[in-house]
Amino acid sequence: MATPSPAGAGTPCPICGQPAQVRFKPFCCDRCRLRDLAHWIGGDEPYAIPGRQLLPGEIEGALRPLHVQHEGALLSDEAGRDDEP
Repeated sequence: MATPSPAGAGTPCPICGQPAQVRFKPFCCDRCRLRDLAHWIGGDEPYAIPGRQLLPGEIEGALRPLHVQHEGALLSDEAGRDDEP
């Protein structure tokens, strides 16, 4: 593992417990930083935010407003391009 810097010496890495380095804070090295990212993405032991599991209809309903906003932004962007020379 990487040698800890004095500024991060008091904070342990949340993955391995080694002292954190300023460059990778709150982690000690790039390897631990990437392991944490893999947990969020859904690796072998994924992180989960507590809450009840949504039903398929609830997921579709929750995403619909985002699609409408996104399509509206695309339409306004395309309209701006038509005005340009």
